[in-house]
Amino acid sequence: MQINKLSVSNATIHICNLAAQTGGSLFLQEYSPPYILDNRRYSDRRWIYDKTEGEVDLRRYTHAIVEERPPIDWNVNATVDAFDGLSKEGIKYSPKLWVITNPELPSV
Repeated sequence: MQINKLSVSNATIHICNLAAQTGGSLFLQEYSPPYILDNRRYSDRRWIYDKTEGEVDLRRYTHAIVEERPPIDWNVNATVDAFDGLSKEGIKYSPKLWVITNPELPSV
């Protein structure tokens, strides 16, 4: 899931430890400084990414990628399934990451 496909102008995005360890990074980031030389393409968007570890107050973010089930009132935009064991039927997968939106904060 590419979080840059979300259609928001301004966003504060928390990236959890698991997402950061498994590829969620600022590599080829969009809408966040440092911009590519053509600033006109990004002039209407400003995103702030945060990879703070440990206990995090999600209420201060407009979006987050989390490794624990999200708060019930948050909107789930996508899930990332991963290995969850073996069974007689084969490999089991279950959601391990959730891309969520805070319903209380504007994402304009």
